[in-house]
Amino acid sequence: MNKTSVRQKIFLWLLVGLLPCLAWNLMTFESRSLFHPHSSDFPSDPLAAIARHPLRSRVQEISFMTQDGQILNGWYVPAQQHKPTIVFAHGNGGNIGDRYAMLLPFIQKGYGFLAFDYRGYGKSTGSPSEEGFYKDMQAASRYLQQVQQIPPDQQIAMGESIGSAVAVESASHIPFRAVVIFSTLTNTPAVASHLRDTNGLGWLSCLPITQIMRQRFDSLARMHHIHAPLIIMHGEADSMMPLSMPKTLYAQAGSRHKKLLIIPQAGHNNVLMLGEQRLLPALDALLTETVESPSAQAG
Repeated sequence: MNKTSVRQKIFLWLLVGLLPCLAWNLMTFESRSLFHPHSSDFPSDPLAAIARHPLRSRVQEISFMTQDGQILNGWYVPAQQHKPTIVFAHGNGGNIGDRYAMLLPFIQKGYGFLAFDYRGYGKSTGSPSEEGFYKDMQAASRYLQQVQQIPPDQQIAMGESIGSAVAVESASHIPFRAVVIFSTLTNTPAVASHLRDTNGLGWLSCLPITQIMRQRFDSLARMHHIHAPLIIMHGEADSMMPLSMPKTLYAQAGSRHKKLLIIPQAGHNNVLMLGEQRLLPALDALLTETVESPSAQAG
């Protein structure tokens, strides 16, 4: 056996031996990069965020159990008469204490609101995971149905960023009154590829990062199952999720009544603040319309 063959075999054995270690490190890095449950200013008590805010008098702090035994913490504001209730799945960082401003425009318009913390976030028990997040959204909807007597057809699934994928997954098998998602992604491997290429890290394409990602949050694969009235809102200046993502999701959605709102100058984290003046009328119109063409035009 010549020296070249020996070296090749040694290299192959080293490669085979190192691949499991590399895969484990990449998957650990994936979870740490994706889930940020402790980034809030109020990690152990989200209510501290509104302790001196007028909203505090309207918020009921509640808890409910998932099917696999986790106890989730949430904020509930009852709806005014004949208004549906929003079930809100937040993004991957912080907790509901960071999002209180998101409740305000909707409850001021009479919508009910249930914002909850995923497992491992805020006061909720457990550890974050994609499948766990889906169970958490389902438990929130079930809480409204069983405890507050609000059926799914009087609930609106709403999701922000990674929460948009959570809302889409739930809406693929729960008959919500409507679905509202913003700062949306097609799936996490596509986001990882986009961020790699736009941050000068193209050399990482030699690593099988997107292929071994476990937490995929694949909204694109589920959009054809979404038949409820749908609004997708996205910031034109979103550097994390490119405009091609919401446009692709919109095109794939099975909804007959749908609206795509592109908000000029809005980024990933401020699209609701800058877009609420368009979103709220669009949502009201979507809920009240009875005769519409099979597909709506993008806004």
